[in-house]
Amino acid sequence: MMKPRLQDILPAPTVWIDIPEGVATLTPKYQDMKYGYLKEPTTLHVPSFSVSKYPISNAQYYQFMKAGGYENRQWWTDAGWEDKLGHWTKIDGQLEWIYQPRTEPRRWTVDKCHRLDYADSLKWYEMIAFCNWLSDVMGEHITLLTDQQWQRLEDDWYYPYGVMDMDYYLYYYCLTAFETGSDDIQGDKPRVLRGASFSHDKPVQSFRNHYYPWDYSSGFGFYIAKKRV
Repeated sequence: MMKPRLQDILPAPTVWIDIPEGVATLTPKYQDMKYGYLKEPTTLHVPSFSVSKYPISNAQYYQFMKAGGYENRQWWTDAGWEDKLGHWTKIDGQLEWIYQPRTEPRRWTVDKCHRLDYADSLKWYEMIAFCNWLSDVMGEHITLLTDQQWQRLEDDWYYPYGVMDMDYYLYYYCLTAFETGSDDIQGDKPRVLRGASFSHDKPVQSFRNHYYPWDYSSGFGFYIAKKRV
């Protein structure tokens, strides 16, 4: 049986862009020097990979929701599932755990189910669960872009290899842990954030920062990627 194609599962636009192997030079910013895994400019070999031409849209994310994404434990990391079940809040000066399972992203509205604008206000945990669901359905290993893969694309400025809106519309979560450089999906440590938000007056090349996986913003989105065979 043939593996399903991306366009068989997600509504358009669904296009993979193939990126040849090459190198990427990552340059630390001031946050790296104190907290990050980069301490000096580092050039790394990046194997060939494929990336979605566009960030994931609301309509595409909705397919994960329709498939039981918020009920199926197998697609979530340990920390992500715990976060989905509730949250910590301060009551009378004390932190207390409130059990309040979520069945959709925060700020989700019914009209988003069919909208092609880029999905935002998602936590990193939710993006990873989406990737794990899509990996199961397609029979391929699909993830967020790594820090190194993002830089590989950045090195081909203006529209990197035909990948759209990397450096203007949103900030995008990467797979890579900011403090260690690990691409392990477990844990609750900050993840690398790349791109440039619409809040800027102009594109900002090679923006690089970090955010906690349990936090979210209306300015955060994501691309998906896979290894080429």
